Amino acid sequence: MPRYLYLRQLRHVDHTVFCVQDGRQKTFWNAQFGVQLPYSSGQQVKRSLLTALLETLQEPFAPVTTTQVLKQSGGKRALGDGEPLSAADPAWADQLIGGWMRAAKKDKGAGKRGKKNGGEEEEEPGGVLRRRSPLSISAMRPLHPLLAALSPEAISFDRSGVPGDHQVIVRDENGNSLMVQDENGKNVPGPELQAFLESGDGELKLRTFMPEGKVGPRATGLFVVDMAIDLERLFVVSSDPYDPETPPATAARLEADGWERSGYQLRCPAERRQKLAEALAHALVAWRVTSNQSRTYSPQEVLAVALSEDASLPGVALRADLADAYEEGRPRAAPVVEPVEGVALHLSPALRGHIAGLEGTSALAVQQAEQDLRRRLLEAAA
Repeated sequence: MPRYLYLRQLRHVDHTVFCVQDGRQKTFWNAQFGVQLPYSSGQQVKRSLLTALLETLQEPFAPVTTTQVLKQSGGKRALGDGEPLSAADPAWADQLIGGWMRAAKKDKGAGKRGKKNGGEEEEEPGGVLRRRSPLSISAMRPLHPLLAALSPEAISFDRSGVPGDHQVIVRDENGNSLMVQDENGKNVPGPELQAFLESGDGELKLRTFMPEGKVGPRATGLFVVDMAIDLERLFVVSSDPYDPETPPATAARLEADGWERSGYQLRCPAERRQKLAEALAHALVAWRVTSNQSRTYSPQEVLAVALSEDASLPGVALRADLADAYEEGRPRAAPVVEPVEGVALHLSPALRGHIAGLEGTSALAVQQAEQDLRRRLLEAAA
């Protein structure tokens, strides 16, 4: 059985925002074509994938302990952010598949903590515990710099058509209200503001205009995300004393719960492996950017999935080529699907909206990709 499985997914993104920074769509600069391009970080894709995995399993995320430090600074006391501490426990699905990094100081006051499912207590682990996720996930970025774009947009917040209980408050430069309340308790202009309004220099509005600079641009285009799946580590954790992934007490509990030990490795039980493999196969193709950083809904439909045991081949099968023809002095690019030996291609009919005359599509392409993934992951879980 091969150790790695490589996946490339092609998606269509339409007028949306994902992965924001400072309230705006994250972007990067492409030096060759001189354009600013949107992207969704690999971390956001990973979080969306794990959310889909847990929704399928109907399980919660593993508990996280957020640490803060109360410091004395400049004569004042303030809380500062510390290290968020994961459970470092592969009994939780998102921990086993997503991995963890836990760098904790020994908590002198905490003593012990209860184990995940009740029973005997185990020591709170200190030091550094890390598990590299068996999934390596790229950012979701344009298939080609010329096949994606940022479109600026200005919007308005408007209630002028339905005044109802909506009100306006006007303040002066010092923050003092220029409104008074009438007999019904509603804010109305005070004498100073009323005089200004009667002069004809302004009006009260139940709407606010938000220019491009405050709203930020929307992303549109064809986007790809690449993943490498380490099949050997997918359901296995290490208890190597030189670089343990999980604390000894947790490793002992896992073994008592039916995890299979082979040297310094612990493999989760067969029934659990099968459930995880089936749920992961679904999550790998069905995930959506659903975090609180995403706004302006776009289905982000899957157009194509390429699977291979060779890392270089999915990028050949699903790619973009520069065209010979130029448009208004600029080069043009076109998406390309090319059958390649060693690559399993699953193509949606929606891709024909971007590639003329494309053959070999199926309305069940996404489901077929999921079945293909399920077969390969179940072989790794056997």
